[in-house]
Amino acid sequence: MWLLVGGLALVGLGAFFVVAGLDRADKLASAIGLFVGLGGLGVSVYGLVLTRRVPPVESGQSMNKSAVGGSVNQIRDVHGNVKFGPPAPSRAPATAPSSAPTGPAGSEAVVAPDGQRVTESQVCGDVLQVDGVVGDVDIDR
Repeated sequence: MWLLVGGLALVGLGAFFVVAGLDRADKLASAIGLFVGLGGLGVSVYGLVLTRRVPPVESGQSMNKSAVGGSVNQIRDVHGNVKFGPPAPSRAPATAPSSAPTGPAGSEAVVAPDGQRVTESQVCGDVLQVDGVVGDVDIDR
């Protein structure tokens, strides 16, 4: 479809240039080239502005708007063994999560600087966030 439309446009443009004459066709092609070049420059500047405006994508782990009766463990990029102690007993959350971010004991949201986060959640157990450990991790509760 597009090949047919492009071919017809080229044939029509070629016929116009033959009828208009070489001198007029040259001047018209120069003017068209100027506007196409300026349009391409504008689009490329706009694309450059958009790439600088878009925030980087976080590769972290997150838990949002959740009610957990036990603990939350977020582990990432561990090349060794990971061992936690016996699980804490499960407790049901008192209420559903509110719109305000809460963390352990009603404090502010737990947000690690590397992108691991627990927001707008109610957790009745521990919140453990482990990241980038090359060796072993052993946490006894």
